[in-house]
Amino acid sequence: MCFPCTFLSFFLYYMHLSFSLTCAHTFLPHFVGCPLRLTKATTTLDMKVYFIYEGKDVNGCVVNDSLTEVFKVKVDIPASWLNGPCEKLRCFITSTYNKKHPNSPLVAEELSLWCGNVELKPSDVVETRIHEYNDVHIRHLAKSVLHEQKPFSVLCTNFGCGEFFLQAENHESACHYHAEPPVFHDIEKYWRCCPTQRARDWDDFKAIPPCCVGPHSTEKRPVSFVSPPPSNTPLSVEQVQALTHKDESTAASRTTGPREFEGAAEARRQPPQEIVDGKARCRNYGCQKEFVVSENHPTACRHHTGGPVFWDTYKYWKCCPDKKRYEFDDFVKIPGCTQGPHQL
Repeated sequence: MCFPCTFLSFFLYYMHLSFSLTCAHTFLPHFVGCPLRLTKATTTLDMKVYFIYEGKDVNGCVVNDSLTEVFKVKVDIPASWLNGPCEKLRCFITSTYNKKHPNSPLVAEELSLWCGNVELKPSDVVETRIHEYNDVHIRHLAKSVLHEQKPFSVLCTNFGCGEFFLQAENHESACHYHAEPPVFHDIEKYWRCCPTQRARDWDDFKAIPPCCVGPHSTEKRPVSFVSPPPSNTPLSVEQVQALTHKDESTAASRTTGPREFEGAAEARRQPPQEIVDGKARCRNYGCQKEFVVSENHPTACRHHTGGPVFWDTYKYWKCCPDKKRYEFDDFVKIPGCTQGPHQL
């Protein structure tokens, strides 16, 4: 068959098919009594997720002692829920748990959902926070204040507890506490029984999970805020010889306590620097700015009169000892205490 005949046959077939579909869309609904609807295939599938509840709060403390085993359930999140809020998931999993544990029900408003280290806020969209086969942990919200004192209750003196309790309600697993007192060393805080978990911020220190479970106590415990004494390890022969033959001049020049950084003072004693293109860099403490030499004047520079002091973990300027900083970025932002010309 020639090409014009083939093209003509295909064109007639296409026109016939289009006319048939038009007639079906126009007349068929009147015969079957309902309008014709073309349904688009749904490609979004349900999402499989694991929900885990261990009876702990967001700080890792056990708050549900009645839980004998970890609650873990696999849930197929409907596709219609994926673009909805996480609040629906929280209510659903709470209801699912309460059906299996009617004697110790949970309250949805007192729980939060976590995926990894990220909290799923009630208003977050599900598909933007959760992915297929993720583990979603159910945790109790942390209590912002201590329990209110009930009548006839007493204060627990166990390290890290600080709750009021009734003697009649005390039992072997009523208290979660630390075995040893706190240690405050420099800017670090930790419990002596948990030396690997250290914090700088006070809130982070209080959030360190306790390591012991037992009854509440009213026993007065001595508290020491110093670190344990270091163990005395004898020096080796090589170490003793190195200390014996140390240069006496170096040892004599060594001072104890805070002292000015020697490198900064030495830089100021250097001869005036070379001027390039009429510009130079100021050598005043705390300035270090580039300036135009011809525009220098008696109040052009705000700087410090004393050099930097780096002692232990804090830093400050010798002229401003009351403004100590731990972070270097905060240290360089301390404003100068005097004005004068830039120094070449």
